[in-house]
Amino acid sequence: MIRIDLPLSKSMANRLLIIQAKCGDALLPLTSDMPDDVVVMHRALTQIAAAGDTCCSVNVDNCGTAMRFLTAYCASTEGIEVIVDGSERMRQRPICPLVEALGLLGADIEYMDCNGFPPLHIRGRLLPIQAEPYYMPRSVSSQFVSALLLAGLRVTTKQQSPYIDLTRRMLYDYCVEGKTIVPERDWSSAAFWYEHVALFGGELLLTDLTADSRQGDRIAADYFLPLGVQTEYTPQGAILKGIASNEQRPELLLDCQLYPDLYPALAVTAAKLGHPLRIVNGEGLKYKESNRLKTVDALLNTPPTQIVQTYQDHRIAMAAMIAGYQVDDTACVNKSYPLFMQQLCKLHE
Repeated sequence: MIRIDLPLSKSMANRLLIIQAKCGDALLPLTSDMPDDVVVMHRALTQIAAAGDTCCSVNVDNCGTAMRFLTAYCASTEGIEVIVDGSERMRQRPICPLVEALGLLGADIEYMDCNGFPPLHIRGRLLPIQAEPYYMPRSVSSQFVSALLLAGLRVTTKQQSPYIDLTRRMLYDYCVEGKTIVPERDWSSAAFWYEHVALFGGELLLTDLTADSRQGDRIAADYFLPLGVQTEYTPQGAILKGIASNEQRPELLLDCQLYPDLYPALAVTAAKLGHPLRIVNGEGLKYKESNRLKTVDALLNTPPTQIVQTYQDHRIAMAAMIAGYQVDDTACVNKSYPLFMQQLCKLHE
């Protein structure tokens, strides 16, 4: 049986880095197989710390997590002055709800180009603790809520999100319980190997992947079961086994506000197997690394002889390559999964 070592969860690693920086603790050490998004966050925090009270500029490239978490972290940390910028795509990804919230709480943030979008000029200050929690609408990105929570601000929202739950749990464990947090193996990345088994059968061992993970995307095991993938948990990790899919093909319903990162792998798998998939709350998919509603649709309408345009979106690239497509950019997968190409080639040996 082929063993797959998944990357560490960049969602957990980047939350941990912000928590450590806010507490004045040493940052999680980088390793050679860390996702690029974690390297970007680590580099930015290190650069900001080294600058002291001198204004510095950091570039988060196309890492939306870093842009949002750093905005709240810098705005709420006295003595920091920083310009936070990113790629051309990042300059098209709205950050207005977060900046407005921070501004109402007393932050000093200036748009440097187009209102509502990066780059931002931030002058950090100690923000007062509000008498009442700030209310974030249900419709906004969960990362905006997490950014405020990680900055130590009081937030309330009616939005149900496993990512917000993850943020609260990590803050409690680290800051209240004093627990050491080790980022888990990444369930979002596991979805692409579920896609592989669903489309081609066989068995794979995803090492150290657990059923009791804090990550919301552990629900991938449930979504892929009617698509023909059974999950067996062992002390070594999760074994994915190809089984007969449900001939009745009940419609799958994916809430993209809860599980946006599962959409590319699940959409491609369902389409290839002729299994109905309906999505709700998909508006946020337009503002990912690419407009995933359009790029997944384009992928599925690309003839096998043509190359899929990924728009530098790591999850589009991985979903496409698992399904047997050629893509215009393989390097973009390093954003979340540096060993993906090596492991995919191993399957094809």
